[in-house]
Amino acid sequence: MKIRYLRSAFVLCALTSMLLIQGAIALQAQVSQPDPAYTSPVDSVLARFERESRAVAVNNIGLVWIIRVFHDPSPSVARRDSLLDGLERLARVSNSSYVRQSAASTVALAGDLHLPRTTPGVVARLARIYAANDEQGPVRLSIRRRMTIQAERRAAAAFLRSVAIQEDPSVDRQAHPMSDPRIDALSQLTEMGEEGRAVLQEMHRRGEVRSPQVRAKLEYMARSGFPVRDARRPQP
Repeated sequence: MKIRYLRSAFVLCALTSMLLIQGAIALQAQVSQPDPAYTSPVDSVLARFERESRAVAVNNIGLVWIIRVFHDPSPSVARRDSLLDGLERLARVSNSSYVRQSAASTVALAGDLHLPRTTPGVVARLARIYAANDEQGPVRLSIRRRMTIQAERRAAAAFLRSVAIQEDPSVDRQAHPMSDPRIDALSQLTEMGEEGRAVLQEMHRRGEVRSPQVRAKLEYMARSGFPVRDARRPQP
């Protein structure tokens, strides 16, 4: 049940993000000046984002404003960084799981390699959010899945590697191995093309994986020749 919830939460979050991005791009051409995405105080934008995320609003206008700034190839760096600082804070300390997940996903969007201009340091922000959130919660799952499309490829691969080599936790995942974040991290590395393969091969060669369960998964990958695909490119 918990695995199904996490998968459903991730799918819903991904679909919502895509729809909001498309809506933000479409709205950008229609909005007349002054544009609240740029003229509203950052605190007001974040407050609206938090309020509408907490209510799981279908039309999160605060989110649309933030995405519009992220998609602008020449936004104010100070405004963009201030928005990211606020989103990171919400993703780490909000008492609402909806707000934390929405904020973490929005931070990840700032580093999406498909943007006209990506923001440096996004993977480091996501790593801090990851550490501050519940191990089995949807925030961590969402972050791992979004590492494959980060422009900071080396940092993203290094983050997934750090997750994969963690020791066995106190909770027992033997009955549900696919819920293990370390195995999921290995799977995400297989979505990063040759860069992911190089990391997997080095982990295997150095014997970095500490968990027997995760080591078995890596050994299986090795016997299969470390097959990978690149999430950045459409597949045939």
